[in-house]
Amino acid sequence: MRISTATIYDSAASRMGELQNRLVKGQQQMATGKRIMTASDDPIAAGKVLSVSQSKSVNEQLGINRQNARTTLSFEETALAGVTEALQDVSELIVNAGNGAYNDSQRQDIANALRARQQQLIGLANSKDQNGNYLFSGYQINVPPFSQNASGTSYVGDQGQRILEVAAGRTMAINDNGYDVFEGVATASGGATVKQNMFKTLDDMINLLQTPTANNPAAQAALQSGLKDANTNVSTMLDRALSVRASVGHRLKELDTLDDVGSAMDIQFATTLSDLQDLDYTQAISKFSQDQITLQAAQQSFMKVTGMSLFQYL
Repeated sequence: MRISTATIYDSAASRMGELQNRLVKGQQQMATGKRIMTASDDPIAAGKVLSVSQSKSVNEQLGINRQNARTTLSFEETALAGVTEALQDVSELIVNAGNGAYNDSQRQDIANALRARQQQLIGLANSKDQNGNYLFSGYQINVPPFSQNASGTSYVGDQGQRILEVAAGRTMAINDNGYDVFEGVATASGGATVKQNMFKTLDDMINLLQTPTANNPAAQAALQSGLKDANTNVSTMLDRALSVRASVGHRLKELDTLDDVGSAMDIQFATTLSDLQDLDYTQAISKFSQDQITLQAAQQSFMKVTGMSLFQYL
């Protein structure tokens, strides 16, 4: 059967075009290091690559969330460390105020020192995080949690906690509201237990120390009773600050553990992706060389076939 010249040309062009495409694809694979260039190269593996890549992206975002949570909680821990130190100073001042040898002027000096600690505590209560958000305002991150005026210091935030997802199925509070830390503190008052903010309690202590007691047995008795309550109140406030600080520490420690898990998962995802899509360079180079040889042979064969003519035999 005679094969037409057009058929020869079409068949050769198709074969050489296929070989050239394989060479181009081989070059792309070696340039990128990936064996899967399109989903059609390996549909099953390509689907797995997409799924694993999405899981890897989620894991990376959770890692970013953990870093943000860690930074915010570290700012809070620093603020609470300052609160703890200030309250320890307050406790020492209250003990000193109970010295029976002190006169009204000396107790006034202690009252002034307490006022300075109170202002320090208000500043700490209005601390901000790394993004300029107020730490202790609850959800109202742009509102200073404590407002001070002639009548005292009041909490204007809410009782919410900002929540962030830090691992699959695990959310974490990245702040503590000012009500829980400074506002709802159980304090002793004349034998009864009431809740008031830390700053009102300090106001009461200051007013107590500013009341003259010279030659006034009733005032002296009231002072001793008030100092006893003050000692109890400071201890309660300090315990509260330490409790919240411990909670922050536990959360920071958990973030470290979750980071270890997240890092292990990231390595596993990377390994799986490598197994699915990374190129075997030894095999790829060998195949590329074979395709080059095959293309050269096809081109030479085509040239010989197309150069044949009956006139060569006349």
